[in-house]
Amino acid sequence: MKKQEVNTEKQNLVEIHNSTITNPAFPMKDILGIWAEDLSGPHADFELTESYFYVVDYDGNGHMPYEINTNKIKIYFPDSEQMGLIKKAKNDSLVIYCANGEFTTYLRWTK
Repeated sequence: MKKQEVNTEKQNLVEIHNSTITNPAFPMKDILGIWAEDLSGPHADFELTESYFYVVDYDGNGHMPYEINTNKIKIYFPDSEQMGLIKKAKNDSLVIYCANGEFTTYLRWTK
């Protein structure tokens, strides 16, 4: 029962948290957009707008608030938070260093 209460509290945090962008280290035109790790896949991985981070293939509501502060990005999922470092954002590529120690390169989705 306590676990459910904790999840409910986190869900409420996600619902009331607003996305914020503070002193971005890269031009926002190079960060915002629709991104995919594999352009030959059936869909993009996520969309990043000024208002939300949208997970394309997510069970339920895919809109998540996020924060960008310089080159750090934090995404507020309903049951967790994910943090990463934006290492590159230029034209059609976005490289994020994730907390698990991996670099992921995303390409701008054009389909």
